[in-house]
Amino acid sequence: MEFTERLLSTLVIFYILGFIIKLILDKAMKNLSSAKEDENEKDISEADKQEEDGEEEKSEEEEKSQNDDKKDED
Repeated sequence: MEFTERLLSTLVIFYILGFIIKLILDKAMKNLSSAKEDENEKDISEADKQEEDGEEEKSEEEEKSQNDDKKDED
């Protein structure tokens, strides 16, 4: 009977410890994943800005080339 009580108490202690460790790891993973999502959103917004800047530069270059073509025709 003594062995059974010790075994049961040991199992309960390990169960509680495992549950606490699981909570800590879940919280850490959630924070880590939210930080990565924020970083990804920042990267996406920077990429969008770079694309917009590139499009503006292209449109300016196209206007210049069209103006040059008009000057050449005159």
